[in-house]
Amino acid sequence: MPSTTEQPEQQHHQRRRRRLPLTPLLLAAIAVAVYANTLTAQFTFDDSFAIQIYNGDVTDDRKPLRALLTNDFWGQQLSSPMSHKSYRPLTVLSFRLQHRLGRALLGDWKEEASRVPLPPNLAAGGGGGSSGSSRPLMGDHQQRRGHTINPLTFHACNVAAHAGVTVLVYRLARRLAAARSWAGGAGAASSSGSSSSSGGSGSGSSAGDGFDWTAFSFEPFLAALLFALHPVHTEAVAGVVGHAELLCAALSIPALLCYMAAADGRVASARAYWARLAAAVALGWAAALTKEIGITIMGAMVCYDLLVAPLFPQQLQRLFPARHLRRLPHMPSQHPLKHHAQHQQQEKDKQGEQQQPQQQTQGQQQPAQPKSASGGGSGRHNRGASPAAVAAAATQLLQQVAAAANGGGGSEAHQLDAASRRQALRLKLQRILIAALAVLLYVKARSWLAGDQLVRIYRKVENPIPFATSSLTRKLTTGYLHARYAGLLLAPVQLSADWSYACIEYVSSLADPRNLATLLLYSLLAYLALAARPWRVLQEWSGHREEAPGPAERSARWRLAVLAGLLVGPFFPASNVLFYVGTFIGERLLYFPSVGYCLLLAEVLAAALQPLLPQSARSRAYSSGSGSALPSRAQLGGAVVSVLLLGAMLGFYAVRTVERNRDWWDEERLFRAAQKVCWRSGKVQLNSGIIERRYQNWEKAEAHFRLAREADPEGFCEPDFHIGLTLLGSNLTRAVEYLEKGVACKYTAADSVKGLNQIFQHLLDSTPQHAPEVMERWGAVLARPHLQRYTEAATYYESAALKARSPLQAVLITNRGQSMLAEAAQGAVPIGRTPEFPVRVPADLQTLERLARCMAARRPVVLTTVGAGVATEPDGLATQPVKQAAYSYLAQHGEDCRQPIQALEAEGEDAAARSATFHTGLLHALQQADVNDPWLQQEWGLMLVASGRTQEALAHLEVAGHIFAAQLLPPSQAADKSLRQVTVLDASGARPISEAEAAAAAVAAYRHALHAVETLSAEPGKVVDPAAKSQVVCRLLRQVCDVLHAQHAQHAQQATELATCLAELQQAGCTADGGSSGAQPGQPSGRDEL
Repeated sequence: MPSTTEQPEQQHHQRRRRRLPLTPLLLAAIAVAVYANTLTAQFTFDDSFAIQIYNGDVTDDRKPLRALLTNDFWGQQLSSPMSHKSYRPLTVLSFRLQHRLGRALLGDWKEEASRVPLPPNLAAGGGGGSSGSSRPLMGDHQQRRGHTINPLTFHACNVAAHAGVTVLVYRLARRLAAARSWAGGAGAASSSGSSSSSGGSGSGSSAGDGFDWTAFSFEPFLAALLFALHPVHTEAVAGVVGHAELLCAALSIPALLCYMAAADGRVASARAYWARLAAAVALGWAAALTKEIGITIMGAMVCYDLLVAPLFPQQLQRLFPARHLRRLPHMPSQHPLKHHAQHQQQEKDKQGEQQQPQQQTQGQQQPAQPKSASGGGSGRHNRGASPAAVAAAATQLLQQVAAAANGGGGSEAHQLDAASRRQALRLKLQRILIAALAVLLYVKARSWLAGDQLVRIYRKVENPIPFATSSLTRKLTTGYLHARYAGLLLAPVQLSADWSYACIEYVSSLADPRNLATLLLYSLLAYLALAARPWRVLQEWSGHREEAPGPAERSARWRLAVLAGLLVGPFFPASNVLFYVGTFIGERLLYFPSVGYCLLLAEVLAAALQPLLPQSARSRAYSSGSGSALPSRAQLGGAVVSVLLLGAMLGFYAVRTVERNRDWWDEERLFRAAQKVCWRSGKVQLNSGIIERRYQNWEKAEAHFRLAREADPEGFCEPDFHIGLTLLGSNLTRAVEYLEKGVACKYTAADSVKGLNQIFQHLLDSTPQHAPEVMERWGAVLARPHLQRYTEAATYYESAALKARSPLQAVLITNRGQSMLAEAAQGAVPIGRTPEFPVRVPADLQTLERLARCMAARRPVVLTTVGAGVATEPDGLATQPVKQAAYSYLAQHGEDCRQPIQALEAEGEDAAARSATFHTGLLHALQQADVNDPWLQQEWGLMLVASGRTQEALAHLEVAGHIFAAQLLPPSQAADKSLRQVTVLDASGARPISEAEAAAAAVAAYRHALHAVETLSAEPGKVVDPAAKSQVVCRLLRQVCDVLHAQHAQHAQQATELATCLAELQQAGCTADGGSSGAQPGQPSGRDEL
């Protein structure tokens, strides 16, 4: 039967539940207030890559949602070697919904991006490189888009999420503070939700928490307030990419609360118990799908179960009874007040504290003395004690008597018989096993999707630790890294958006004074771990420890559970201990681990301020053994000092957070602030240089880029590209040199190639007299190992040779081109793009051999053309020596060299341009010099057929047939007299063509045209009108028959072919009239008819 003091307490809780939840609302309002100035911020740093520029999963509503399940956080395929392996589909889905919400509410948002004016025709594209681990400024990319996305919706969602997480931290802190009072003991919360208090905190739901100082949960409020104001959170809240951290925390804390409810027995039925565990696992998985560290909440669950949760709460005993449940009586043999006094004295003696001397020796039996209730913590009367202290002691003793009557006193493990203990351990191990299996399933599923768990695409500038040559250096630097993270939590004074190398130098020696910070941190962690004596938990479970853990030991276990589960655990994946990550220091990575830090700091501060708490709060604190009912003058003085320090700290946190938010308004402010903290950082210098270039401060920009290059000359390659852009207006030669170096950098290769292409095109237009040199150099750029675009390179080498001013220059250029192909063939491998060469188009050995063979075959044509003075007289291409060389090349190598190269397809690139060889350019130049040359018309048509442009090829092949057939008729009978006046050479180009040769050539041209019609009909996706096809085929067959009819009397072979042609006409269902060997004026070509 409950004691008489419990009825007023229950009525008090009922009154509290009817009040408005003022405390959570106040905390949420504070969290919103300190981050309200981020609502007008732009996208900064990584935001543009995760949302605005490259991630179609966010901005492209046409992409199916299932793509989110197979792509990483940045929009890359998880299976791609270029993927960052960050699998966060729920975060990307949230971004997508925010994008839709923003468009619905605000529409498209236009912003004029500042752009550096470059010399005419020299704009080398964006200034930021391609997506990868290097993230330059967004402003240089904004010029590529007609509009940008309004960031207001994203920032508003981040602020709202932070407010929600703050409230969740308050809920978690209340529950943990309540659990600390009975950790490791019997006082488990009941299923009703009413419970014990500790340090002035109740365990009831905060939904009914009114703002009442007499029952105010000060420690949980302080923990949530510290979390809401902590400046280290600015990167996670003010930076849109930090939304992953917010969602992860918002799902992880409810997961832990669900698990705690099941472990504490705060459930009404067995079904509710398993439902809580299932909800905990589901929420934990959801948290992991927002940010990978979400899976570490399973570790927090295990820590709580091992160190804090009771072994067998009373409600679980009723729901899951053992077969032979037997409660052992555990009532004190002495008067409850006397027994309580001795128990308190024993606990204080164990802690080595100085207490007032007892009048009795330990173990001496005395009769019950009810008046000794005023004795406080000793066995004798304390006549100076106040009535409030007597009431507090009496209240606590009555609660203990009631708990003892219910079997709740002493060590819980010793109140259970063997069967009950086995049942308790079975339930606890089941919960732990469920959490472990949840982690295993997540890891296996993620490995199946991504193929790899770790980020591989990082460099020294992102994380220098794995690149240290000494094992000692790696270990010492890793330890100091942890100390710097701890420093950001303790004193968030110096904050930077980027801490990349060489912001923090290596710790390479034991004599380095920075090792003291590491030693201090690890010593503190070891002390907290040893103070909890976790090995005693196993002794209590097994029944080998007879005494219950005291308040100090329970508090120590509680601290270890919070430290391991909510601070070290969430931080561990980024700690570089088991594996290396792609970030050296990231302030947003501390968002969730700071929950544990704020809980621990709040406990320390609440203990220091305890003497100033209202009387009811002190009574509850006393009931948990954490303080005396009446504070001394020294305690009051220390508490006042603590208040002043706490006020100063909270004020600093608030002001620093608001000020730091302003740095995240735009990237210029962000990196100017980073310059003050991490001026040695390569990425900070790089982005600072981009800022200076925006304002055309060319010298300052170049200086920043060179400092960035010095951070890691071998691995940090982006500065070369930006130096090249900066020098475009002052020194074009040096600019080209640096841009060519940028080709070797996978992060700037695409932009470097684009910029060089525009530069060389400008040079060709402005200085045509230097065309051979410009084209050859561009060919050499394309042939670099980082690009391996040998087809295009060979084309530019031969084009340069064709533009040569002398045959000697042409020979030298051709020789260098052939040497380039020979060197490429020695190391040719048939592979596609790789993370190291994202824009590379490698050619296999067979392709390289064909390129070299065709270049050698075209060499006589090029040299003859240059000798004819084509560079100065373009009509030289129509001379007989040039044609003779061209005909010879076409006859011997036309079939082989006209075939296009199979080019690797790539988004945003012209595959047709990269598949064409110099054969196309040479033939085009020759044909343009003499459009009536039937041999060239026919070859052009055959080349178009090989390239898949069959419909265009049909017209050229039919025209070639007409020109050949016109040579068979007298000038007076030709339908097109201009065709009859053309001098057509034979296949060797040595003499005019004979009638027999013209007839055979005409028949061959028409036959090629017929073959083109059949090829066109067979092409997938082409729909050809059967009537139009029949009309074209019949016309071509009639033209073949007409040519053969004109020659059948002179040659028996033509007579045989004529008979075959007439049979084909009949088989095709063609009429006998209307045939003509020439094209009539106004008659449509086969291409137009089809």
